[in-house]
Amino acid sequence: MKYLDNKLSSKMSLATTSKNSNFEIVCKNLVCGGIAGMISKTTVAPLDRVKILLQAQSHHHQSHGVTKGLKHIIQKEGFLALYKGNGAQMVRIFPYAASQFTAFEIYKKYLDGIFGQTSHIDKFVAGAGAGVTAVFLTYPLDTIRARLAFQFYIVTLKITSFWSHTALEWPSAGRL
Repeated sequence: MKYLDNKLSSKMSLATTSKNSNFEIVCKNLVCGGIAGMISKTTVAPLDRVKILLQAQSHHHQSHGVTKGLKHIIQKEGFLALYKGNGAQMVRIFPYAASQFTAFEIYKKYLDGIFGQTSHIDKFVAGAGAGVTAVFLTYPLDTIRARLAFQFYIVTLKITSFWSHTALEWPSAGRL
């Protein structure tokens, strides 16, 4: 009887340890994935800033390419200006990268060997599933970011329009 009790107790402690270690692995994957995403986005932030300025076709940046755009930003605004907007990007990218990395590891674990030992289809399916999972989980954040950016644009446009209208109409109305 004592033998059965010891065997049962070791199985229960092994199951508890396994659950704790799985939770610990998932937590580590979430943190590592999030940090990796933040590092990668911070690395390419200067190029992303130039891309956005070129896409907006601002008259200040319309004749610049990528390298001239980088130089122009550094000369006019300083080095740290290359990272404008990076903080907001970090708020969005951490949960996305964390969920994508963790989902990939989980899917890869469960799909391992289903399509054969030498096949890489299981990793392809795991990667595709991880991408879908990450987008599904973080889509509300992306929607909020887009709405806030649009609202900021509208407010800026209204303020700019008000001041432009005032500057053009005020003198002609005989108020100066």
